[in-house]
Amino acid sequence: MFLISSTGETYEARPAVPPTPPPGEHLWILVAMWAVEPGEGARYRLDQGNLLGAEGPGCFLCEQAWAPGIGPCTGMVPPTPPPH
Repeated sequence: MFLISSTGETYEARPAVPPTPPPGEHLWILVAMWAVEPGEGARYRLDQGNLLGAEGPGCFLCEQAWAPGIGPCTGMVPPTPPPH
């Protein structure tokens, strides 16, 4: 269960099925991280005071960061170069 402190609203997070973009199109996402204290029955406060950071936008499919003029999405994570 999550509590949005600024509004006092609570909601239950459910896994989402991301939309499937047409071939070659990116699925842009932002990722945010909050400090939490897990436990049975815990309520997480998703407010600015607990926000550790945010990253993105980046493509969920090919994991490339957004940049002006980025090419089409390959739908695959680019290979990591071998260590020298």
